[in-house]
Amino acid sequence: METATVAVGSAHRKLLAYLSNHDDGHRADVEQLGQELASIHAAQAPPPPGQLRDEEPAGAWAGEARELAYDVEDAVDGLLVAPSPSPGSLLSHPFKELLQRAAELSRSRPLTPDVPTAPPVVDLHREQQLPPDGEAAVVGVDDARDRLIRRLRLRDDSDEAGDPVQVVSVVGSPGLGKTVLAGAAYGALKSRFDSAAFVYVGLDPDVPDVLESALRQLGVDKEADAGEPKDEEQLIGQLRGFLQNKSQENFVAVLDGEQGALPPDVPVRRVSVRGGSKAEDSASLGTLSVHQLRSLSVFSPATAETIDLNRFGFLRVLDLEGCDLSESHLLQKHLGSLIQLRYLGLRETRIVSVPEEIGNLKFLQTLDLDENLRMNDLPASITQLRELMCLRVYWQTRLPSGIGKLTALEELSDATTRDSPELVKELGGLTKLRTLRITLWKPSRHEEEALVQSLRGLRELRTLDVYVAGGDGKETKLDAVREAWAPPPCLREFRARSMNTAWSPLRHLPSWLLADAAAPRLAVLVVQVTELRQRDVDTLGRLPALRVLRLEPDATAESLHVAGGAFPRLTELRLRDADVAPVFRPGAMPRLRRLEVCIRVRRTVDLGNGGFEFGWENLACLEEATVYVGCQEAWETETEAAETALQ
Repeated sequence: METATVAVGSAHRKLLAYLSNHDDGHRADVEQLGQELASIHAAQAPPPPGQLRDEEPAGAWAGEARELAYDVEDAVDGLLVAPSPSPGSLLSHPFKELLQRAAELSRSRPLTPDVPTAPPVVDLHREQQLPPDGEAAVVGVDDARDRLIRRLRLRDDSDEAGDPVQVVSVVGSPGLGKTVLAGAAYGALKSRFDSAAFVYVGLDPDVPDVLESALRQLGVDKEADAGEPKDEEQLIGQLRGFLQNKSQENFVAVLDGEQGALPPDVPVRRVSVRGGSKAEDSASLGTLSVHQLRSLSVFSPATAETIDLNRFGFLRVLDLEGCDLSESHLLQKHLGSLIQLRYLGLRETRIVSVPEEIGNLKFLQTLDLDENLRMNDLPASITQLRELMCLRVYWQTRLPSGIGKLTALEELSDATTRDSPELVKELGGLTKLRTLRITLWKPSRHEEEALVQSLRGLRELRTLDVYVAGGDGKETKLDAVREAWAPPPCLREFRARSMNTAWSPLRHLPSWLLADAAAPRLAVLVVQVTELRQRDVDTLGRLPALRVLRLEPDATAESLHVAGGAFPRLTELRLRDADVAPVFRPGAMPRLRRLEVCIRVRRTVDLGNGGFEFGWENLACLEEATVYVGCQEAWETETEAAETALQ
């Protein structure tokens, strides 16, 4: 029901926007259609307390409402594309048929019988701190709760102006009842959804714990994985899979030439093609009603070149990742006509260029061109995509001048300054950037200072990945980035690397890590440094949110140890190319699960650890350890002692 509600609300807004900007022969039909949609939208409200819907007819009716809403959006988009359609065409006077469907749907909406609600089910996994939902448990917050719910505007009520809001911040001093208020709103709203969760985040969240809490409350079955701890990426993937399964209405997957069954009169909105031969997949696609297709994903290289994109005028998502388009003219012929596209995935398609017509895709939000090794540059028309939020390219692909005009960008990966030295200056205009991955080609001191100046304006930056290429490593140190830049508090991931540790881009750890309360949210740190010192280990051990640490020092001048209580949240430590491993004191790294270290026997003995005691028994949560042992210049007895100790 919730998916249909959102779809109807979106269609209603689009109709109102059309009316406010157009005065043509469709106005009367559009106004009446808007009234019918408003009626349908109101009928989708949850039943009052003490009553339940008959879910079977309500679900079928909601499905019809959702399809109607999609068709209304397509009709409006079609008129925006072709405002003067030819008589008899598919787009000529489209609203009369839609109006008739809406009127019939409005009259047939399911009634809500007076059925007592089922007794509450006790959730044994429910968080102990979760505020109770009962009215008796929360007193005096009704008005504030209702105001909060109105601000959310989840259902785009006709008396609420503006775009839908899905996030509202509740702020105030400790003890004012912010959590109680949020819990009361949650209790009032969760019945509108098929699934719901109330999770605590806080200033210093344990992200895996938060995700696991959400998954438990959503009812995701974890019995098969009982006792198996999962990292953050696994949990995110599990949550994404759950959410995708909740929203795949009218979805057809074509697998090895066979497709999922749908009635022939049901329009297909999403299609995924994978695994069949060219003839099988083409035949399967030919049986589908795809004129109003919104999403097409093709994972069958033999099929991609046979697709007639002219049939997909309303396509929003086109994903051809992995398809070999090196000999295909598919993009040159049709790409410019897909003006409704929001997502275009062309990763690893072996294309060598993108047509200039890509500039026609005014609504495009994501463009993924990564792993196309033979694509030398992008067309200048890319800079016309003012709605673009995510741009991914292969690191050797040259970006055109004017990339700074893409002010909606939130992700830019992997830009390069090779043949584009002015790129670092243009980055300063991309103030919404959250992810920046950039390759600096033989950077001069002037370029590095320009980069730092641009970085200072990127206050929303969550991920910064800098790779230094070219040069001999001696003149390409990122001293300005290390010394003169202070990241925003929201930075979660920082990487600075080069071809090898001998060309480490950083002499030492960044100076900003030494400041009090520095990098409060930094969770991932991957850097190459010229030298690793004990003071660096102590500094890193105080970072409150650090989870992944990968260090590649060119040299280690002293023995290292990790104090008890240091690295409270670290789950992964990799010390690559280091010649000594640290000694772990009791209580150090209490959550560490994966460890990778290098031990040079001769160096370890010289630094006074001839017993090769590293305190690994103090790592209570360790699950996986990889140890590289270098025996160069060591005596045979020393090597044998090291092997015995490590076993």
